[in-house]
Amino acid sequence: LSDRLDQQRPIDDGDRSTLNSLREAYVSWQQQADAPWAIDIGRLQLRNGPAFGFNPTDYFRRGSLRTLTTADPIALRENRLGTVVLRAQKLWADGAFSLALAPKLDDAPSTGSFSLDLGSTNAQDRVLATWSQRLSERVSGQLLWLGERGQAPQFGASGTALFGDAVVAFAEWSGGRRDDTFAALTGRNVGARWRNQLAAGATVSLPGQVAVTFEFDHNGAAPSHADWLAAAGNAPAALGQYLGQAAFAQDSASRRAWMLYATKKALFVSSLDATALLRRNQDDGSWFAWVELRHHWRSADLALQWQRAQGNRASEYGLIPGKQSLQLVGTWFF
Repeated sequence: LSDRLDQQRPIDDGDRSTLNSLREAYVSWQQQADAPWAIDIGRLQLRNGPAFGFNPTDYFRRGSLRTLTTADPIALRENRLGTVVLRAQKLWADGAFSLALAPKLDDAPSTGSFSLDLGSTNAQDRVLATWSQRLSERVSGQLLWLGERGQAPQFGASGTALFGDAVVAFAEWSGGRRDDTFAALTGRNVGARWRNQLAAGATVSLPGQVAVTFEFDHNGAAPSHADWLAAAGNAPAALGQYLGQAAFAQDSASRRAWMLYATKKALFVSSLDATALLRRNQDDGSWFAWVELRHHWRSADLALQWQRAQGNRASEYGLIPGKQSLQLVGTWFF
């Protein structure tokens, strides 16, 4: 059982100051054998993909965030709602195969303070098959297939490779026929076609408990720069709608982007960590920066977060209402 209660001040218009997120609530059974079966039922966080900022193969990410108190992509994956599923897994020494069935339980998302919000995580019938395999001591991979009622299947693959003792390279890809959401918002109907999504990069571990990750993201379902500029002139309201839908789906809103993510453990004292993030839309040149200092105690954290967005008025990050903010976040664990 994992639950999160957020109390926020101040809040934007239309938001709630109190939001409860039942992240996980499930029971599990595992067979006692060398190559056992395992069964899970309930609300689980099914997280797939080794990338940091954008995870094309993380198929159950859509609608799973009830509140945003950080820009850290690692924390966002942990904070989100799980999906109600029945999952069966076959496990062996160097791999696993799983089949997860996620039924439709509600039609629309809920903004109620203590809602289970099943309309965000279980708004359609889905099935996800996943095969994970360790190919060697340094290389591992995963293949995925997603079936969704009324939609074309999606195919995914990901892998990680260790180079030396300090560099881990990663890549993940997803492809399938998808509708053009941006075209529909701007009044065009171009129909479904095959679209690819890709994230690739590497993490380097440096002396002094420093880790730096560089990642490149490509989202074939995002608008081209020409389409974006055309919409800025003809249908500017559609740009804000599109960015809202991309945030809800946890998609990369840009066609091409890159990200730099760095962490430093034990900054000055052992209980203080620093994290920094920089994202850049390669098409329009806009960028977003975020820095956090987090102090840890045994049952609490206190974080000071600063962020800034920069870009022209028709760019991805130029459309963010608050260009700069400072936020204090306290977290208690029990």
